[in-house]
Amino acid sequence: MQDHDRITAKIDAFYEAISGPPGYEHDWHLLATLFVSGASILSHRREGSQGALSVSAYVNRLASSLVDRDFYERGFDYRIEIQGDIAQVRGRYEASSQPEFLEILKSGTNLIHFAREKGGWKIAGMVYQDDRLRSSSDGLGDAKC
Repeated sequence: MQDHDRITAKIDAFYEAISGPPGYEHDWHLLATLFVSGASILSHRREGSQGALSVSAYVNRLASSLVDRDFYERGFDYRIEIQGDIAQVRGRYEASSQPEFLEILKSGTNLIHFAREKGGWKIAGMVYQDDRLRSSSDGLGDAKC
């Protein structure tokens, strides 16, 4: 498997870990293993950043928002640049309440930095920005889903 494929697999594993029906047992431990120690996740809005979250803070916030709702997110259109043991990915994402993605609730762009460690590629940081939000009351704008 080549580096581009390994990086794509890590991103896909991230989306798989955060997606599922209400009551689904998300593998938050697996999600945490995708990141280097000290990694952060930052949601950026046109009016400014909401502040970077540690991976554990992100998981806590996301887990509480997904308890009773269907949520599926997928990535696509990855543009991967590798320089030695670091990589950056610019990609698109979209979210839906259906695994078939018949209705898109939100979409956006993310920038993901990777570092190659002994165990392979890990996410060093993620910044994302939604293109549009369905509504502020659905909670989708408050967490990277």
